[in-house]
Order: sequence, then structure tokens, then C-alpha cells
Amino acid sequence: MLITSKVTDVGIKKPVNQDAPIIKKAYADGADVVFLGVCDGMGGLSNGERASAEGIKLLNEWFENDLKKLVYRGLTNERVEESLRKCLQRIHESIKKDADNFGVDCGTTLSAILLYNGRYATVNIGDSRVYRLTPDGLTLLTHDHSLVQQMVDNGEITPEEAKTHKKRSILLQALGVSEEIFPDFTFGTYDLDDVFLVCSDGFRHKIEENEIYSLFNPLSITDKEDLTERAIYAVDVNKTRAEKDNITVVVAKM
Repeated sequence: MLITSKVTDVGIKKPVNQDAPIIKKAYADGADVVFLGVCDGMGGLSNGERASAEGIKLLNEWFENDLKKLVYRGLTNERVEESLRKCLQRIHESIKKDADNFGVDCGTTLSAILLYNGRYATVNIGDSRVYRLTPDGLTLLTHDHSLVQQMVDNGEITPEEAKTHKKRSILLQALGVSEEIFPDFTFGTYDLDDVFLVCSDGFRHKIEENEIYSLFNPLSITDKEDLTERAIYAVDVNKTRAEKDNITVVVAKM
């Protein structure tokens, strides 16, 4: 049985929630097709909210229209990547057009995962993340497009130093902001009982990966109500630890 849950919270400081989550489900060829995603908007007040909402709207349209066509043609990794790449380009151009029309600066990150027939495909721009949790542990499936991640990759700072670095909020890519976008894709297979978690950066600043695993260990989750309670608790933990950003988590247990 597939169970999913999503929790989004404005947090303790910001006046609006610029995060936007999505869960979409379908049934094709005798199996569940599931899409989970998070857009984390940026820009003054409602500008980031508008950008993330546009991202979710076009992702929803992609799932309802483009993906259904792909199902009939066959969900190969190559076709999924090509289709999602075109969708992200539409989102990017739509946000840029909106920003130009209203004379504002706005953009959004986007991290998502498509689960189908025992396989997964992730797509990422920015510093929202996708994790996979199995009985053996937790794996980060995406790679942040941020200045501090680049510094970690170059050996300039450690991952621990990146968590509190003064430039940790600087992104190298975002939809609607960058001149060009270069989304990352990963592909793999999954087993029954695996858990997939998508989150905005506000969800994982104040909570450690071992805590995320403890909360969403696939062997400990019993049903949808239990999964939702765990997601709410994780969000509350971030708030009690004075996380100032919006906080969003989307989870599925296959």
C-alpha cells in the first residue's frame, strides 16, 4: 500500500510561506505512479510565493498531460528526462516573463522525484533536496546548486562548516533567475517499503540526517496517520530550534 504525506509551515519569522509542495498519484500498467516535489520561492514577500506557485501549477499540468502521454509511449529514463527538462524550461520562462511584466525579482528552487514501476527519477535545481531511506540507511539523491556546496566540492570548506557559513543562502541556479538552467537528474530502482523524502532547505538546517532517518525509518512507519504525525513532529523540531525559513517536507512510503 502506498502512503504519502506533506506538511508545509510558514515558520517562526517570515510573514508568508514561499514554499509549495506537490503530491500526484496515478495508476498505470498495474502499478502506482507517484510524483513528489517542493518549490521554494525567493523574492520579496509575495514574489517568491508567486514563483513557487507557478512552478507547482506547471508541474501539475505536466503530470496530468505530458506524463500521461509518456505512460502510453513507455516510461524510459530518457523520455522522462527529456519531458521534465522541457517542463522546467517552461517554468523558468514563465517566471521570468512574470517578473519582467511586474518589474520584480523572483525565482524558485525545484526538487522532485517520479516513482514508477520500481524505478525513480529525480530532478533538481537549487538547494531543496530528495532523500531515499531504506532499512540500510539514508541516501541524498540530489546535489545542491549553492555556493557553499561548490566550496565543499572544491575542498575549501567542510560539510559541517557549510551548515553555518554566512553565504549558505547564495544559490548558483534557480528557476526564473538564472540566464540558463542546468537541472540535475538521477535515476535508480527502489524496493517495497522504501521511503522517499523531498524537502525545502528550511527543513534540514536544524535537523541532522541521523534524526531524519530515525523519524522516517521505513521499518517503523505503520500507516498514513503515523507518517503525517512524524512529518509534523519534524517540522515542529525545526521551529523549536529557531529555524527562520519556511519549512516543507513531502514523504512517500512505497
